[in-house]
Amino acid sequence: MTPSIALLVLLASPTLPPPLPPVEPPTVEKLQDAKPDNKELKSLVDADQADRQHPPMDPKGFHAVMDRDHQRLARVKELVKSNAPQTANDFYAAALVLQHSESLDDYALARTLALESARRGGAKSLMLAAEAWDRWLMKAGYPQHFGTQYRPKADDKTTFELAPIDSATTDAERVKWGLPPLAEIPKTMSLH
Repeated sequence: MTPSIALLVLLASPTLPPPLPPVEPPTVEKLQDAKPDNKELKSLVDADQADRQHPPMDPKGFHAVMDRDHQRLARVKELVKSNAPQTANDFYAAALVLQHSESLDDYALARTLALESARRGGAKSLMLAAEAWDRWLMKAGYPQHFGTQYRPKADDKTTFELAPIDSATTDAERVKWGLPPLAEIPKTMSLH
């Protein structure tokens, strides 16, 4: 087989990356944050959430949000690389912005940062770590673990259905991560 044909075969073969390893929720240490929250991370996460309060329904508005997401993602990665996150809120803010990426690496980093926030006593951080984990799994081609992610229905792009879930995940595990039992998770969501 010639090298170019071998490359085409390799590229055409659907191979999944190995899944992120499972982790247990961290022990909460409720560390006393000696430093104040990072104002820039707070500003970035506030802008991220403001874009999601009333999402645009038109393509132009949607692309504008995506452009702002890319700018925020780049800046958050720079801040994380420079060790700017120091408090539970900082780690949470960085993780929340990163989970709005399309990159497996960003989802993995979001999970790590959310776990650090949880270790420091961040109230909603375990749930964010679970959401980032589920996004990573879905993007990598696996069923989600917890049931936090939705996908557009094929026949109605304004209605979303719960994406496939690993049936081995128990409700006890969901509860450990601050999530409701599967029976309480809505099967569909609508943008209307």
